Amino acid sequence: MNTNIFPLPFSAHLIFSIFAFVIFMFQFIRVRRPYQLLMAAAVPATLLIYVNDSKAWFYGIGIAEAIFIIASLVSVFISRKSKKADAGNKA
Repeated sequence: MNTNIFPLPFSAHLIFSIFAFVIFMFQFIRVRRPYQLLMAAAVPATLLIYVNDSKAWFYGIGIAEAIFIIASLVSVFISRKSKKADAGNKA
């Protein structure tokens, strides 16, 4: 199976993944939003497609990435709700 599905070569994909991981981790340390930690794991996880050539592995990585993205969205909505509730209790 052709694992070069990205418009970037592997070296550029690796650099992008490292850069995104560093940025998301820096933001998580600074602001402590759960979605930042989830995305810090999701972006480098895209590199796992280079580990194995089977279609099952490829689709498994896709499902894992979808779970990361959905979990990130859910954590954003939950943190917004709790932030609004905290602001309502202070007022």
